[in-house]
Amino acid sequence: MRLARGFLTTAHLSFEARYRSYVEVFAGDARAALLREMRSGGSDALADAFRESTSADDLTRLLAVDAATQLPDDLLLLTDKMSMAVSLECRVPLLDHELVELAARVPASIKVRGGRLKHLMKTALADVLPADILERKKRGFGTPMGAWLKGDLAPLVRHLLSEAAVAKRGLLRHPPIGELIAAHESNRIDGTDKLMTLVNLEIWARMYLDGRTPADVTDELKTVVA
Repeated sequence: MRLARGFLTTAHLSFEARYRSYVEVFAGDARAALLREMRSGGSDALADAFRESTSADDLTRLLAVDAATQLPDDLLLLTDKMSMAVSLECRVPLLDHELVELAARVPASIKVRGGRLKHLMKTALADVLPADILERKKRGFGTPMGAWLKGDLAPLVRHLLSEAAVAKRGLLRHPPIGELIAAHESNRIDGTDKLMTLVNLEIWARMYLDGRTPADVTDELKTVVA
């Protein structure tokens, strides 16, 4: 329902603005309320990717933008870091550069047909894999972060995003953060992504702005949730 609501409420926006609304964590108004100081200019990787993706085909253009932003900066980055953290070898064979280059040249009408995603690949593998494998729904690999942030990790959230901690950092206003925490804990909204973004920003700042070691910050946070 959350995804459907987001799709319907952005139907009037431009192609690029709709895509941005799907992937951004804090929209423009929320950022303005959150930041102590709004700065103009700066880099915009998403805008740059759209500018460089010139295909007349919308699907091809979106895939090019994903390949330039979400894949290297999010999905592949997390897969690489998390698998290495537990000494797990992880491979992404469908990202072999020759295969990617070939797929980029395939028309959208062959990639998706009649609502069937990955149509060409599924057709090519029809005599290799059974239909219940080829046609089954995607399985996510998520964790119940939203529940953890209300339960076991709630003390960590309140510690890192306390009024004193936010004021000391000097980057954000605390009232919107306090409202976000309260709304999430009372189940009025799913604020998981926003809270995780803010928590990770503060952890990053403690290491790279304050000059503390990862071990030092880890010990502090373990004490908070103990």
